[in-house]
Amino acid sequence: MLIGCFGNAFAAAEAMKTIEGPMENEQKNAWLSGSSSRLNIIGRHGDTETWKEKTRMEIYYRDIILRDYRESDIEDDIRWNTVETEWALWDAPWETEEDLASFDPQSFREEEMEGLKKAPQGFRWSLELDTSEGMHIGGVNAYLIDEDFQWIHEKDLKPGQKSFPALGVEVNESSCWGRGLGTQGLAAYIRYFLDNGKRELYLQTWSGNFRMLRCAEKLGFTECNRIVGMRHVRGAVYDGLTFKLDVEKFEKMFPS
Repeated sequence: MLIGCFGNAFAAAEAMKTIEGPMENEQKNAWLSGSSSRLNIIGRHGDTETWKEKTRMEIYYRDIILRDYRESDIEDDIRWNTVETEWALWDAPWETEEDLASFDPQSFREEEMEGLKKAPQGFRWSLELDTSEGMHIGGVNAYLIDEDFQWIHEKDLKPGQKSFPALGVEVNESSCWGRGLGTQGLAAYIRYFLDNGKRELYLQTWSGNFRMLRCAEKLGFTECNRIVGMRHVRGAVYDGLTFKLDVEKFEKMFPS
């Protein structure tokens, strides 16, 4: 399980750049490293009844696919919040224990079904993570931080205040841990941000999340802020860490 975040609040920020439009304007291809690593963004097509048939996003990269949320993901999320919860040991464990204890599957199911009635639009601040065989294993997401590396919602930004995306990835399916799929998913998501003009990117985690620390290093992130003793997890004290992406280093390792 890889988690790059200080908490569970992956902000549902509004789009900073819209990519919706007619099919001829939405079909985009970009080659990432690897012969089968194609970024494929699929847009509207036809006059159909549901948004699932009108617009979707799929990003293919090596052994993974990033895509929009769909109905079948709901039961996976319920299972990950009720039965298979080992991921919660690493995803902001100072928060997730309480979240799991209060999780209501029926309310969650109803809320997600309602959300699926709306078509995803604009820049994607979260995408689901599949294996190349189509197995749903987790997701990638991003939120905004300010110049002090604190989480901030777009609506709370003051005029002229700067904010930057902090990216994260989670592999909830424990059978898929240790295969580099989270690193591939985050690499593809980083490329998505870079290709959309967002080049100052960050990642946040805690010093006990060793998998995420290795992932950050592989992708070209370097530590830029440390809050000593910020987190207390299972009787031990850990630091809160923020990393900044070295874009030049990343692009050498993962060329477009």
